[in-house]
Amino acid sequence: MECAVCIRDWNSADCVPKMLSCGHSFCDTCLHDLFKARSDGTGGAAIPCPNCAIVHKFETEADIGKLTKNFALISLAEA
Repeated sequence: MECAVCIRDWNSADCVPKMLSCGHSFCDTCLHDLFKARSDGTGGAAIPCPNCAIVHKFETEADIGKLTKNFALISLAEA
């Protein structure tokens, strides 16, 4: 099981899956990179989900860190 953006295998250390409100998960690193690429210059960003294109708005990059870890994916990947 892997992140659909960077194609790295999920794990609990350096490719941690974080769940967007649409239900899709991507690694923390890729979500931070997407935030930086979509930053609007005021500190916020609107990131479209790479799977379904639903737009997720974040006030700050720190909000990415507040997303829920997808423990089910971590458990399956590390089994």
